[in-house]
Amino acid sequence: MDSIRPHIGDKLSVAIVEDSLPLQRRLAALIPQDGTAEVVAFAATVFDAVQLVWDRTPDVVVLDFQLPDGTALDVLESIEEKSPHPRIIVLTNYPEPIYRTRCLDAGADQFLDKSTEFHKLTDAIRQVGATR
Repeated sequence: MDSIRPHIGDKLSVAIVEDSLPLQRRLAALIPQDGTAEVVAFAATVFDAVQLVWDRTPDVVVLDFQLPDGTALDVLESIEEKSPHPRIIVLTNYPEPIYRTRCLDAGADQFLDKSTEFHKLTDAIRQVGATR
């Protein structure tokens, strides 16, 4: 039901899954500041990310690939049946093509390299959010 979704009007709800607190803050600062999106939740583990997605149903999840208790692939597998399914942007320091392919095949909408594509996050959020 849309009435329980954590967004207000057309504003995108964004969850950040990242195990580094300083990076969580940096990512939150990159969320579009034009009123189109807002950060509604943070998680730092696969377990918490899965709970967050099932309980809060964010529109977009910015998902670190490597987490203390697993990877983005574990999250993607655990939320595969979630409906409505959030848009997923995997953000990683492990940009190997095999990880990109596996994440995209598992349901991620985008796969960005932290070291070379970090600046693309705002546009990626707008892009995937437009398809919700």
